[in-house]
Amino acid sequence: MNVHHHSTLFFSGVLLASSIVAQPTVEWVEFTRGVSIATDAAENVYTADWEYNPAGDIYLTKRNTDGVLQWIVKYENTDNTRHEVATWVATDNNGDILVSGTIRSGYFSPVNAASLLMKFDPAGNLLWRQVYESSFDGSYTRKCLVDADNNIYVLGLGFGTVGMVTKVKKFAPDGTALWSYFDTGGIGAPLNFKFTLDNHLVLSGRFLFGSGGGYSKIDLDGNNVWNYPAGFSLTAGDVAGDADGNAYVVHGTSVGTGGVTVRKLSPAGTLLWEQPTTIAAFRVDVGTDGAPVISGFPNSGTPGAAFAKFSPTGTQLWENLDADGPGNALLLHAQMQLDENNNAYLAAGTLFSQALCKINADGTEGWTALTSGGYATGFAFGTTAAHIYLVGGATAKIVQETPCEAPIGLFSNNLTTTSARLNWTVVPGALAYEVQGRKASSATWRTKTVPGSKNKLLVSALVPGTNYVWRIRTVCDPAGAPSAYSPEQTFTTLVLREQQAQQAQQLGMTVNVFPNPVSTQLNLSGTSTDAEPDQVLTIRVLNSGGMLMATSEIAPVDGLGNYSLAVQEWPTGLYSVVWTNGTQSGSQSVVIMR
Repeated sequence: MNVHHHSTLFFSGVLLASSIVAQPTVEWVEFTRGVSIATDAAENVYTADWEYNPAGDIYLTKRNTDGVLQWIVKYENTDNTRHEVATWVATDNNGDILVSGTIRSGYFSPVNAASLLMKFDPAGNLLWRQVYESSFDGSYTRKCLVDADNNIYVLGLGFGTVGMVTKVKKFAPDGTALWSYFDTGGIGAPLNFKFTLDNHLVLSGRFLFGSGGGYSKIDLDGNNVWNYPAGFSLTAGDVAGDADGNAYVVHGTSVGTGGVTVRKLSPAGTLLWEQPTTIAAFRVDVGTDGAPVISGFPNSGTPGAAFAKFSPTGTQLWENLDADGPGNALLLHAQMQLDENNNAYLAAGTLFSQALCKINADGTEGWTALTSGGYATGFAFGTTAAHIYLVGGATAKIVQETPCEAPIGLFSNNLTTTSARLNWTVVPGALAYEVQGRKASSATWRTKTVPGSKNKLLVSALVPGTNYVWRIRTVCDPAGAPSAYSPEQTFTTLVLREQQAQQAQQLGMTVNVFPNPVSTQLNLSGTSTDAEPDQVLTIRVLNSGGMLMATSEIAPVDGLGNYSLAVQEWPTGLYSVVWTNGTQSGSQSVVIMR
């Protein structure tokens, strides 16, 4: 395994590490073929396949999570001059199933005749069937997606104003056609499309003649946001989008390395940066951390599974050129997805076996699972990544250890000028906790490992009067995946008395906070000697965990201002009163006692 990291260890602790790789279990294999696979909320498994015969049909198969066959349905095509080809299967929030396909004419040298979309209910009943735009327009489909409102989007090739181009067609849940989008940017024939984290669609295409392709972004109303004709590429490219509207593209290079460049595009589609890599990558996805992960072959002449991850600013965080481990040499890469913890999975094959390869979010090798059934065509997660369903020449269920839960009940207390105590609720079965902290003004996390029996950590050597951010995750199995990190928490260290006096002098004002300790009503009075005595004074009160409890703005009249705050409903403890006048600020600690 070849892994390069760019990372830092923090505080005075060390990270848990293990050379043991937890292997998954292949729970069942059923010899039902499929070109695509989907699951519903109950982890029923749906696969779509088709038969290459005169009057050949699309087959939709349902199995439960234990692999037991529930039903097989098909639409009875009676035209011996045509056959129907399944391209994708998806489920909606009601548990209904969508199947996209292409109607082809002829047998020995078939041609594309029309595009097809069908919807079935969970019992296998056909709800509706749409053949578009006519019975013979030369179009085809590639993939379908379903949004949160159960609208359906179908990617394919269709006849637009400039000829046969990449097309997206949107349907309402009842099958009504809502709009059609035709590419005019010259991205090529359709390869793939995805939802972005900012709720748009990004499309990748490949030239019908010559090597190259391009990319587009559209909104869910069918309006073009941008086109990016990336040009020459020996490899097929891919695109994915983050929550801020940026997009990441993997596209081949012409420099003879056989690798690709990773490019970041702005929400307007302009190039922000590009980074070369020798990986022959043709998959990219973006995790919840906003960082893109790419996958492909280690180089243009070597089989296997290689991955790399980049920061949003273009720094390569890690590279793993042998994620499938020794002896596997995966081929026929089919689909990549990230799970909720930003681990990446790649469906592929070895010519003899279906394969699913996992790479951990930190770039270390996860595992590679092989099943019978030839090469894989795709996979789908269950309700979590603990269960993964693989399809190709067979359908299989892969089970991996469920990561433990992140701690809850997080808060900070015992704040001083240079230290703070971080608290959480013990997670049953925890071996350890990884606590990360950083200054709010810094992007670099520092990490401390705490035994699983503990529920607090005292951090010291902090900077007075500084905002800090922290988060925590649980390690339940040193050979398995840790939990996701908790939501980020904040606290502010107290200000030194010397700083308070200096800040007050810089402010040209005196602020008195009384009484202290306080039980019911807290008072502030300020006297300003600034050249602009009527400048607005902003007051904030924070609890010991850094949570904002109250805020107000007062405008001193003739240099004087007063503020009162009822605190009788607040918990007892230590609070910080922070005031700001222009670009300067001051603070004072207050204790609520009863």
